[in-house]
Amino acid sequence: CIPLHPRQKAFRSGTDGAFDNITTLTTIIKEAHKFGTELNIVSVDLAKAFDTVNHSSIDRALRMHGLDSESRELIREMVTGSTTVIKGDGGALSNKIVINQGVRQGDPISPLLFNSVMDELIERLEQSGVGFKIGNTEVVTLAFADDIILASSSHRGMERLLSITHDFVKVRGLQLNIKKCKGIRLVRTPKTKSLVQDTSKTFKVPQAGEHLHVPMVGPGEPIKVLGVTITPDGKPSFNLGTLEGTLERIRKAPLKPAQKLATVRDYLIPALEYQLGVPGVGKRVLEDVDTSIRHSVKRFLHLPHTGMNSMFLTMPVKDGGLGLRPLRTQHIARVAVGTNSMINSADPTSQTIASMPQHQKSLHAALKHFSVPTASKDTLKKGKRQLLRAEIAELTETYQGSCLPSFRKRSVGNSWLSGLNGMRSRDFITGLKLRFGVIETRSQKWRGRTPQNPVVLLCRHCGLSTGQRETAAHISQKCPVTQRLFIQRHNRIVHLVGEHARREGFTVHVEHALKSAGQVYKPDLILIKGNAAHILDVAVPWEKGTDMHEHYERKTTKYSRITEDVKAHFGVDSCTVGAIVVGARSSWCASNRLALKACSTSTRTRVRIAWTTDKVQPAAQLAANQPQGEDGDALPRKIRWRVLSEQEDREKTSAPGNGSNGATPPKQGPHYCPHNTPPSTIYPLCINDGSRRPSGCPANTEPSQMPRHLISDAYEWINKIPSVPIYYLAKPQPRERAWQNQRGKKTLLSLTLV
Repeated sequence: CIPLHPRQKAFRSGTDGAFDNITTLTTIIKEAHKFGTELNIVSVDLAKAFDTVNHSSIDRALRMHGLDSESRELIREMVTGSTTVIKGDGGALSNKIVINQGVRQGDPISPLLFNSVMDELIERLEQSGVGFKIGNTEVVTLAFADDIILASSSHRGMERLLSITHDFVKVRGLQLNIKKCKGIRLVRTPKTKSLVQDTSKTFKVPQAGEHLHVPMVGPGEPIKVLGVTITPDGKPSFNLGTLEGTLERIRKAPLKPAQKLATVRDYLIPALEYQLGVPGVGKRVLEDVDTSIRHSVKRFLHLPHTGMNSMFLTMPVKDGGLGLRPLRTQHIARVAVGTNSMINSADPTSQTIASMPQHQKSLHAALKHFSVPTASKDTLKKGKRQLLRAEIAELTETYQGSCLPSFRKRSVGNSWLSGLNGMRSRDFITGLKLRFGVIETRSQKWRGRTPQNPVVLLCRHCGLSTGQRETAAHISQKCPVTQRLFIQRHNRIVHLVGEHARREGFTVHVEHALKSAGQVYKPDLILIKGNAAHILDVAVPWEKGTDMHEHYERKTTKYSRITEDVKAHFGVDSCTVGAIVVGARSSWCASNRLALKACSTSTRTRVRIAWTTDKVQPAAQLAANQPQGEDGDALPRKIRWRVLSEQEDREKTSAPGNGSNGATPPKQGPHYCPHNTPPSTIYPLCINDGSRRPSGCPANTEPSQMPRHLISDAYEWINKIPSVPIYYLAKPQPRERAWQNQRGKKTLLSLTLV
């Protein structure tokens, strides 16, 4: 291990070097303004530093750090024996290009080698004695690899530091890029303690010639240090207008809404966490940034701007949210962790800066905010989890959040919320509205208000006869108009599991009736293989916040009464009982794996229930019994469902001309057996009795349209939804994510699933 100077902050374990240098710089600027002390700052730019440092300087630096001759010889062979060959468009290869200077790009040892060379410069600068005194220490150098900032309390001292730097880099094959260097000079006005910027007296680099001067920063002009903008008074600056412009470009980009969500969550927010994760950023700025992000995300996801709890956006995906981390919380945590690492640093300057009252105040505020005793990274992480649990518990007490206990820590049921699973955009947006409790029903429209006529809250199809209010739960589970639709939803899962069991060598019996103790039992599936039988029953409950395992136990308790009858009827020695419980809003019961394991099905099996839509004829030509809206208009689309398993995907991909025009057959009573139905057979979903029948449909199925019952009062809304989707029965396994240039536009590809 090569010991480096503590003022070198790049590539050091256990410390946030960028945070350390930015905090130190802003602190000395504020201290200079506070006490009226002259301060001179220069940001030094080295031209192509990593590419031009000579190899003899590397060997010299390693020798000065006490590295043995064998190790130095090994490193010398590594850095001097490199060659590059350029391949042209036609496949022609250039001659070998020998690398005679610089360190190898991408080599893990390259940063250490470069830092060892710069270590001697830092040592010389620190011994100059012309830095800026603060407390019991003196700040001279703020180094982050080749990004170097010099500080001095006098103009002459700064020119001496520049002279030392110029002499050093010249000998080692490096060069100062004077045009990109920036200087700030803060001087005291007569008879006052206030400081002003002096741009009239520039800093000369003596050995570089009389006419080379460091460019000075204009009055009030901010400087950018390690990606963070800092004003001349030592405060971090953030342009909210620039962020809003970026969000608007993302919104207008040729990407799907889910891809825009991934761009904001995975790229924009991490960059903002870094820019805003330094001391001095105001609470109002952080709140404005969070608000801008929320408004933009709601806009391109077509979510309501009011009436929706913002916790759904900020919760982690595994807990049922969209994972847009709030910058306010991230800022408090990052400042606390960074300050704590500075206090525990081996650098006396960092310790002095972090021990100042303003930084200690922020640290104690963070400890109080997260209710933790210390500011270590692990402790603060635990504190953030506790705070999140408290916020989720508070949300659970509300109408929209009452379902959260059914979704929390369900990676399978929440995987689609990441947006990187290939779902159609309208399905993804509709699923979000359904999950977050803002789907446009009559009850949702009047939530928080009391209509003069209570009838407007009733179901538009069955409300007058049943007295039921129009809610998403009623539409999904109880309404007579959609009864056949959610029966079909249930049957799709039965068929899917039965087909997989058949391929694994089981004999599959669907709704086989058995009489026991005077009652008739008809489990969805009885699977026979060898001398063992397995009873499986499917349930698709509406998530009310209860544990999904309760539905699993209810099913297993019911059918455990007929295990002896099953063994006697089928002549087997053993019989197990299980259930498949999939929530109407995509929650996944963890106990399902026990039932799937019994029939040799892994939760990694990719299973998706998707939507397809087809154009239908004008309203005037529709049958009289087709469902219509309150305005008399027939529905513009009909909805079909299809089930895609792994085998079906392969068959549909390999078969020419195969489209997406169908779904698996519905369950047709106890005599239906999936052995007789090929996996690729596709049938439309039917909920109405009609005379027209599309070609290829069995005689006992009819075409259907989505009932107006399922549409919002805004009939022009594009997302016409059929019942409630079941997105994934198993967790998708991501293989890759990449950017691809399509038609000249940069497009974020969704995850490839296996």
